[in-house]
Amino acid sequence: MPAPVCLAMVVCDSFYKDPFTGKHTLIGTFSGLMGTEFPLTHPHITINVALTDGHGRSVLRLEMVDVDEEREAVFNFDGTVTFAHPRDVVKICFKTPAVSVPEAGEYRLRLFADGEFIMERTILATLPEGFADDDEFE
Repeated sequence: MPAPVCLAMVVCDSFYKDPFTGKHTLIGTFSGLMGTEFPLTHPHITINVALTDGHGRSVLRLEMVDVDEEREAVFNFDGTVTFAHPRDVVKICFKTPAVSVPEAGEYRLRLFADGEFIMERTILATLPEGFADDDEFE
């Protein structure tokens, strides 16, 4: 079976799922993490994913890795999703526990379905402009 197609991957602080409509409202979308020192600890990250063209049950894996894949993954999740029909659009929100990013740089959020890579997006971890990691505040 072919892997599902990822229509969207949005990173945000949190989400709200309306109990009546089932619609997700994303809160605080972003594309990077900023901190004054590394390792940088972020309380949590939410990743909203929309998938379609799925056939039955698929095993998903979402991971955040440094761009050169020189370290262990910052985090990873495994889960399953089931498509009743290929035209269905299934939306999933992955919410991480606290995330520790070891150093400034480029990271990738990568999504796999049944072991097949289907989507990736970049997350930049940076210091504020003009700020060096060894600067001290007085």
